[in-house]
Amino acid sequence: MHERHNALVMKQLYTLILTLILFTLSAQAQEVLLKEDFTNASQTNLTPAVSGNWTVTGGAIYTRSLSGNEAQVTTKLNVNGNFSKLDADIRIKWAGTRSANGGGSQSFNSPIYLCYQIGSNPVQKVPVDAAITVGTAVQNRVVIPLSNNYDNVKIYFETTLNKNYSYSIDDLEIVALPNMFKWSSRPDGEQPFVVAAPGTTSPYLLNDVPMYWSMTKGAGVTVEAATVNNTQFPRSGNSFSIVQTGASATEGTNVKIKFGELLTDVSFMLLDIDKTTATSQFTDKLVVTGINSAGNVVLASQSFVKNAAYAQFDAKSSTFTGVADVDNSLELGNVTVVFTEAVKEINISYYNLGADRGRQGIGFGNFNGYRTIGALPVELMFFRGAMQSGNAKLSWATAQEVNNDKFVVERSQDGKNYSAIGEVKGNGNSITRINYSFTDTNPAEGINYYRLRQIDFDGAEEMSNIVAVQYKGQQVFQGNLAKVYPTLATDEVNVKLALDAAQITVLDVSGRQVAQYSSTGRELTIPVSQLQRGVYLVKVSGNSQQQTLRFVKQ
Repeated sequence: MHERHNALVMKQLYTLILTLILFTLSAQAQEVLLKEDFTNASQTNLTPAVSGNWTVTGGAIYTRSLSGNEAQVTTKLNVNGNFSKLDADIRIKWAGTRSANGGGSQSFNSPIYLCYQIGSNPVQKVPVDAAITVGTAVQNRVVIPLSNNYDNVKIYFETTLNKNYSYSIDDLEIVALPNMFKWSSRPDGEQPFVVAAPGTTSPYLLNDVPMYWSMTKGAGVTVEAATVNNTQFPRSGNSFSIVQTGASATEGTNVKIKFGELLTDVSFMLLDIDKTTATSQFTDKLVVTGINSAGNVVLASQSFVKNAAYAQFDAKSSTFTGVADVDNSLELGNVTVVFTEAVKEINISYYNLGADRGRQGIGFGNFNGYRTIGALPVELMFFRGAMQSGNAKLSWATAQEVNNDKFVVERSQDGKNYSAIGEVKGNGNSITRINYSFTDTNPAEGINYYRLRQIDFDGAEEMSNIVAVQYKGQQVFQGNLAKVYPTLATDEVNVKLALDAAQITVLDVSGRQVAQYSSTGRELTIPVSQLQRGVYLVKVSGNSQQQTLRFVKQ
């Protein structure tokens, strides 16, 4: 009784802590605009530009594989949602997988793009899913700058249809990231290096976190202006502009932005990165880096150039360079910088590659940044198990996590001796509920005992409670015809049947048959080592019934 009471008190304490944290961080709320896991084949969040080129199956949406002598063709998948008039940037996350559908020997290296278009402006294509390993899911994360209340915003995926190969999208999430610091909140003519200088008692605030600005100059460099205005780079609102002369490829103006605490998902826009083409007056070059909690330099994780014909980004050096002349009232030379790793400081070095070391200027747009949470424990809300169609389905959820590396799932037949049967990746840090699941596709006859071993990045461990799940052999089919295990296979797949006789057909995700078997027993082993990596379907037919299951060839 006392243990239950203490657990309740601890739960209430954690709830209070979470409530206080969420109240403190309410100003940094992120709005979910769209979330799709494709469990419903009739979903309407994504629509193919050409019907039939993308199909929802097996919990994801796939491109169609070409057949016969069909020529390669570009295909688009429109994202349906209202992304116009947002006073926020948006973050798009999804899992992308390149699958081999039972044939072909060439690598699937067709480019994948996330595209967006604002009004009649040129389409911006962001290369994603650079890994071309077939059968491996890639976690993609893209931030699109939409914080200027743009009209008529369109977002879509684009790739090429291939013979014997397909691309799939799963677990799509689009979140609005409201700007946390706007230059429109500051008066014209204000000088950030004075007003928000280190040591000031009234610095700028980014999500209630102090933001200090300082500057140093290289030899021979003159800073003519460093003020908040809407004249140097005319926009719908103010920006902060810096104008310098005398800079070279090695001497320039160095801007340091230091935060009062660690911030994650920091992003901001740089305006008018370009060059003069008629003369050698200037060629803008900016190196943008961050400093993490350990004091190490980190590069911008992602950066999006408004138009690559005017400004280019080198990811290896986190460097932006102007490549064409742009009128400063246009947005063609604008870039968005994103740090997905938490940073406590940002450094921008502004150089001139022009031989004349002439007059040049850039602007800073609005800033985003979100506070990281403190060192709270990983709180397990529940851990449950149940038998479903011959599989032991385990589920659990966390209320918050800090430095959570992974969960190791362990099983025992006697409740004393446990062995690991799988792992589930943790979420690292979180203050919101996160659901997890694991399926044991080969439980032992009788009672199976399960527990979780939660492991931090530093190796610290915590054990969960134990759940017991009883497996009663053939009784677990409960109307289903079969079960397939393992669902991630390398050499062979087992089909356990609830029928004495059945037809088993193996298909790729395009529906092409790759193998067929007749079974007169309750279990069949299918060799899959010769198959290409990717997702496959197993269709079981018998007694005027039919069921389709899925496995992944690794």
